Amino acid sequence: MSEFYFKTIERKIRYYFLLLHHFLTYSTYSWLINKNIQKEKIKSILVVETLLIGDLIVATPIFKVLKDNFPKAKIYALVLEKYSEVLDNNPNTTEVVKLKQKVRLSSLKDFFKLFKLLKKKKINMGVILHPGSISISFLLFLLRIRYRVGCTQAGMLNGKGLFLTHKIKPYEELINVVQQNLKVLTEFNILPKSKVITEIYTTKSEEEKLIKKFNLSKKHTYIGVNACTAHPSQRWDKFPELIESILKNEKNKIILTGESACALYLNEVLVNIKNKKNIINLCGKTSLRELFGVIKQMSLLISVDSATPHIAAALNVPTITLYGPGFPEIWHPWNKKAKWIIKDKVCTRCRQHFCILSYLNKEREYECMKSIHVNDVKKENEYTLACANKN
Repeated sequence: MSEFYFKTIERKIRYYFLLLHHFLTYSTYSWLINKNIQKEKIKSILVVETLLIGDLIVATPIFKVLKDNFPKAKIYALVLEKYSEVLDNNPNTTEVVKLKQKVRLSSLKDFFKLFKLLKKKKINMGVILHPGSISISFLLFLLRIRYRVGCTQAGMLNGKGLFLTHKIKPYEELINVVQQNLKVLTEFNILPKSKVITEIYTTKSEEEKLIKKFNLSKKHTYIGVNACTAHPSQRWDKFPELIESILKNEKNKIILTGESACALYLNEVLVNIKNKKNIINLCGKTSLRELFGVIKQMSLLISVDSATPHIAAALNVPTITLYGPGFPEIWHPWNKKAKWIIKDKVCTRCRQHFCILSYLNKEREYECMKSIHVNDVKKENEYTLACANKN
C-alpha cells in the first residue's frame, strides 16, 4: 500500500516539475526555435535512434522525408546492431552505422572509435528523434555538425537537449509517435512530399526461403498471434478462447510469434487449446528478417501492445492491438489497416508494468486487459475479413 501512495505522489511531482521544465526550456532556447536551415548546404545527414526496435520502425518515415528534401545528400543511420535489419534494403538510407551497445562517455575507447568513424563522413546535419543521452549530444557537438536538430522534450540540461542547435517547442498534446518524429523536421520547414508510412523492406528470395522452411502454403489463411510481452500488465488471458474460435474454420492457421524468452508463457497458452493441429509455433525460431517475412504472409496479426504490430504495419499487414496500460493515441501502429481495442470505462493508460490497482483492490488487478473480451476482437472488420479467407 505504501508503494502505491509513493508512486502516486511521485507521478504528481514529476508532472508539475515537467511543466516548469518545459517553460524554462522554451524560454531559455526560444532564440533557437524556428531558426532557418540552409538546405542547399546539407550534403550529409546522420539520424540517431538507439532505443528499441519499435522506436526504430516508427522512425523510418524520417528517412523518406529527408531523402525527398535532400535527394543528393548522403543519409546515415546510427542504430543498435541487433535492430539494424529493420533498415536492410531501405532505399532512403546510404549506410547504417551499427552499434553493439549504446554510446557512453564512460567507454572512452568505443566513444572515440565511433567519433573517428563518423568524422570521415563529413556530416553537416544530425537528427536525434528520441530522448538520447548526454553522450550522443556531446558526440554530435564534438563532430562540429553545423545543424543538430531535435526537441526539448528530453530536457534543458540533460539528455539530447544540451548541445542541440535547433530545438522544437515542447508540446503536451497526445499525438502518434510518428507525428512526434516528423515534428522534429517539419518545425524547420522540412516537410513530407509523399504519403507518410512506416517501412520495412523484404525481398522475394527471403520470402521464398522462409515459406519453404516453415512449410507455408497459399491454401491456408494465416492469422498471427503475438500473445507475449515482457510486462505482465500488458498480457491478455483470453488468447486460448480466441484461437479456438479462429480455428473453427479449417482453412485458418495460427502462427504464434515471440522471442525465445516467451516460450514458457506460450506453452501455458497452448495447454488450454484443444485443437493444436493448425497452430504453427515460431516463438524463438526465427531471425529478425525471417520474422518480417513470416508476418508478411499473414492476413492479420492480433497482438498485445508490443513492437510486433509496428512490424506488421510497416509491412502493410492488418493488425488488431490490445491496449491496457499503454496509450494507443501515441503508440498505435501507423497504418489505416491498424485497429486497436482499449476499454475506457476501467482504469487504463497508467503506463505501469505492474497493476497499481491491486494495492487497493485485488479483484481489480489488471482490469484494463481483463475487460477486453473475445467478441470485442471478433467485431473488428479486419478480423472478419481475415478469418473469412477473403484475400
